[in-house]
Amino acid sequence: MLLGGWGIVTLGLFLATFAGSIVEDQLLMTRDGRFIVQAVVMSLIVVPSILYVYQRLYRVTGKPTRPVYSLKRAHHFFTASFL
Repeated sequence: MLLGGWGIVTLGLFLATFAGSIVEDQLLMTRDGRFIVQAVVMSLIVVPSILYVYQRLYRVTGKPTRPVYSLKRAHHFFTASFL
């Protein structure tokens, strides 16, 4: 599980950097635009994958049935992202 989580973060970081470089070169975006693209790509790849691994860990270890990170608590995630 730990190796899988590390792999997901590493893959997301690589793809975010790669996509940011391509967007900056091809679309002539500024440095801030590249950072926005990197953040979006990283969020789209890493966040759902890590949440899946986290929920699977809960099932494997036999912890409580509803994990801390569930869709019923999504409003906390969106509130935190605005801060």
